[in-house]
Amino acid sequence: MERNCFGAVNTLNAVLPEMRRQHSGCVLFASSPAARVPMQSHCSASRYALEALVMALRLEMAAFGVRVSVGKPGDTKQGYGEQGPV
Repeated sequence: MERNCFGAVNTLNAVLPEMRRQHSGCVLFASSPAARVPMQSHCSASRYALEALVMALRLEMAAFGVRVSVGKPGDTKQGYGEQGPV
């Protein structure tokens, strides 16, 4: 929760006041498709909390001209385990 959600809140507290004054800005957070998968519960919970925060902020900040969004990169082929033990 510290990194995936509370870290985002700290960042928002630092940048949103200026963006609201300027009536301009875009905040983009990275989440994970795993946010809604019931595996790795701590990671899923913190990512889903971030997504809920983004959904609420998107509505609240629209009046100030600030866009808030979340991106979820998909799975990528990393090749972990293909070479055997190191």
